Amino acid sequence: MPELREKHLLTTGDVARICHVAPRTVSKWFDTGKLRGFRIPLSRERRIPMENLIRFMHEYGLPLTELRRGPCRVLAVGADGLEQMKDRLGDDESFEVHLTCGAFEAGLLTHRLRPDVLVIDLDTVAAQAPVLCRDARRNSGLQVRIIVVASESRRSQVAALALTDNGQWLVRPYPIEQLIESIKAAAPTP
Repeated sequence: MPELREKHLLTTGDVARICHVAPRTVSKWFDTGKLRGFRIPLSRERRIPMENLIRFMHEYGLPLTELRRGPCRVLAVGADGLEQMKDRLGDDESFEVHLTCGAFEAGLLTHRLRPDVLVIDLDTVAAQAPVLCRDARRNSGLQVRIIVVASESRRSQVAALALTDNGQWLVRPYPIEQLIESIKAAAPTP
């Protein structure tokens, strides 16, 4: 069976495993309108989009631990020096690292991968950074941690990203170990 967080449409059985309830309970949630989804035509089968399940779990205070299983997914946007970070984390099986240079591809990967940590090189993608942060927060479904890497001259742009409590800013130049430790600290605990 594919990893549950890879799926976009879930069966009532999938939802039952994630929420640790009986499939009949999921059917009741569906039938009462608490959990939104759709029925397959000419069938009694129900399908629930992953986004709807995450919204439901947030609304009713259900833990997202089942959705966080597997390696911590890191998406790094920008080319300058991030390859070294990927090489260092690549040997660690608890991390899955993806690199991209462009904001468009980063948006697609954010939607597909649902990263746990997003590293943005502000010196490379400054104009697209606010949109990347907003979309990552909205589309990841889970609480994405954002780490912005930038030079001191970009302080005002970093402030505009409103990183709050789920973000961090590293000033260039920084030792690669500092970035690695920041990623490890931001990784969700299973």
